[in-house]
Amino acid sequence: MASVSHLAPIYLGLDVHRDTISVGVLTPDQQVPEVDRIPHDESSVRRLVGRLGDPRRLRACYEAGPTGFELARLLHSMGVGCQVIAPSLIPKAPGDKVKTDKRDCRRLARLHRAGELVAIRIPTVQEEAVRDLCRTRADMVTDRTRARHRLSKFLLRHGRVWRGGASAWTHAHERWLLGQQFDDPALRATYTHYRVVLQARDAHLDAIQADLAGWYDRPLLPAASRDPRRLQVRPGRARWFSGHPQTGS
Repeated sequence: MASVSHLAPIYLGLDVHRDTISVGVLTPDQQVPEVDRIPHDESSVRRLVGRLGDPRRLRACYEAGPTGFELARLLHSMGVGCQVIAPSLIPKAPGDKVKTDKRDCRRLARLHRAGELVAIRIPTVQEEAVRDLCRTRADMVTDRTRARHRLSKFLLRHGRVWRGGASAWTHAHERWLLGQQFDDPALRATYTHYRVVLQARDAHLDAIQADLAGWYDRPLLPAASRDPRRLQVRPGRARWFSGHPQTGS
């Protein structure tokens, strides 16, 4: 008959970076996790899981961050339980400001076994794809705002101030912009370049709005109508509802 230790879970704390993963391995008979460091690629992850025995015993976790959810999806496909942890909700000792890869992966493994971590919901591939499209729209809005500011500051430096109403970037403001003329060739070229850049930003934003239009109020999951954790897109804004945090292993 198998011993309790042989059946108990093995906890993996993963400190994930672009090129490497530091792994804290906490077996049932240990209090201090052993640390390994592997390249961040699929073959290395598969070798790691293969060395640790039955993947159904493994309980992995890592902090949500710029590396996204592909590692969690890979581990799930191999039969390894994996949670992505909300970084702001990880317990920290007062005054503990030292961060190293080794310390972080060990701490994650210990806290995971103690049940003190809060997991976020991992989006589906389709949900994440639409969310990236929303992020692209937000980036384009920022780029357009910067282009507008550059044009406005150029005009202000040369005494061209819009006084046709409280709001700029309206049809009336556009007509005023079309009427601005500069005799100096360098100023005329500068104004033209600023205008062309702004027109390109407007065109990019319109194109992204058109791409998003097909996703307005469209469920991304078969049960999305019953699940509040869904993408909500409206003209001019996009929000992501992640639902309530998940706890437990």
